[in-house]
Amino acid sequence: CIESLCGDVTLDNSNLRYDGDDAAVTVNAGRFNMTDTNLIARTQASALDVNHASLYVSNSRIASTYNGIRGDLVGDSRLIGVTVIQLGDWQGFERGENARAVDVNLTTKASIITVDQMKTLFYGNGLYLSGVGEGLISNSLFYSDHAVNSELQRVRILNNYIFADEIGIDIENGTAYVGDNHI
Repeated sequence: CIESLCGDVTLDNSNLRYDGDDAAVTVNAGRFNMTDTNLIARTQASALDVNHASLYVSNSRIASTYNGIRGDLVGDSRLIGVTVIQLGDWQGFERGENARAVDVNLTTKASIITVDQMKTLFYGNGLYLSGVGEGLISNSLFYSDHAVNSELQRVRILNNYIFADEIGIDIENGTAYVGDNHI
């Protein structure tokens, strides 16, 4: 649907519907901004795939049959007021079982990802963070089998509502501060 090879790309107040094998939106390098946008993707890949770029998404909704957001991010990134939902007609299918609502790898040491007021709904894995940076996850709602998973060097998980069938918060390595959550 949309592919960017470098530079700044902004989607503002848009509606995208995509049906295909690849990601609906692919960004390679630069920065991707998405505000007040709906992205619906029936794909074999992520709805939004970001590589070697910064990511800023606010007040937007992503619905997908597989991963919602997948990214190898550089620099600071923010996901504010984002809802990521697995399309209901694909729940229980093999493609959707191991899907991740958000799968982010921070590739530079000084990177910080801020996740605030996010909702991840009906995925096997809600939020998966890995890499060498830091993260702040706050004021969000996660409804998944495995809700929040972090492999970051340092993460703060504050004031969230977490509904998990198996694991609410999984800190695989690094330092974590977890407080004021409802699990």
